[in-house]
Amino acid sequence: MNTIELLPYGVFAGRYRTREGANDVMADWFPIDPDRVAKFQTWRNKQLAFIKDAFFPENTPGGKSMWDGAAAKFASEVTKKELAIMVEELGFSHDAATALQNSVLHQTPSFGASQNAHLHHYVVEDDITVPAGENFLEYDPSLTQEEHTEMKKLAAAALGEAGQVPTKGAGLFWFKFRLVRPRPFQAAHWFATPNFTCEIANTGFHSSAPSGHCLQGILLGCAVLEGWIAEGFDMSSNPNRVRALAQYMIDWGDRRILAGVHYPTDNVISWWLTMQLVPEIFSNPTLISQFVSYAIQEHSEIYRIVDSNFDDGALSNIRKTLQDALPDFEPFTAQLEPSAA
Repeated sequence: MNTIELLPYGVFAGRYRTREGANDVMADWFPIDPDRVAKFQTWRNKQLAFIKDAFFPENTPGGKSMWDGAAAKFASEVTKKELAIMVEELGFSHDAATALQNSVLHQTPSFGASQNAHLHHYVVEDDITVPAGENFLEYDPSLTQEEHTEMKKLAAAALGEAGQVPTKGAGLFWFKFRLVRPRPFQAAHWFATPNFTCEIANTGFHSSAPSGHCLQGILLGCAVLEGWIAEGFDMSSNPNRVRALAQYMIDWGDRRILAGVHYPTDNVISWWLTMQLVPEIFSNPTLISQFVSYAIQEHSEIYRIVDSNFDDGALSNIRKTLQDALPDFEPFTAQLEPSAA
């Protein structure tokens, strides 16, 4: 018997309901295969079957039960624990006048040259009118204007900005329609979580899992690195640029949790899903998979929280499932050393 106490998020805002298209598929998914759409749908269904058992259940309105999957047995308790961990680890405050002022959100990124706090970048990335990659210059100010422009073009192509068909990011919003996980601010109210607070999310009028910003940040970062390498970029000649890109792409997802609009497991699902997707859409999946693993384990504040706090019961199993999916990244970091040239 399912014991989950959570209710689903609810009805999505109108502009998001148009993104459930069953035939949406990214441009780099087997582009010349006539059965590419059917294969992508099969791939998504396979990932959903795993997610609803390992991470969070599928919402099944009108069925015998509201939720389907083994995760229904622990989703409520995991959500309660995650909310408590967020309050404790991220420095949330119940005082509306000072909420988040001393939190991680008001610190600057841990790598790079940004003088602005995470909150500044969160607002930038929450604005759909700002091109992806616009704020990367704050992570790596050594970029020339021409290099920054080219970087933004690669990011725009990956995410499908300006009416383009996304090369990397289409068809993943579908998972949100299947899970329909409530946002943390909803669950915090239901469970009366002390001291929980959150920022406004203009792009958050839909369900919580997986984290779209987390997926988008990683996919654009991987697409940028792939594009740089295709143009002859030598990682060992400018390792700090690669590290800045890793920090930037992982911060996209981290900031959404720092702001209280996602749970850590929303990122866990996005990270796990990315690892399943990379082999299908990147020309050098081994390198890119190692890059993602490196970025998560070496640059993510949220991964640190998961690694140090997901230590019992279902949370421990969730942590292990993620870690089992992350490849050894030492071969990648070895390529950042001067001797790799």
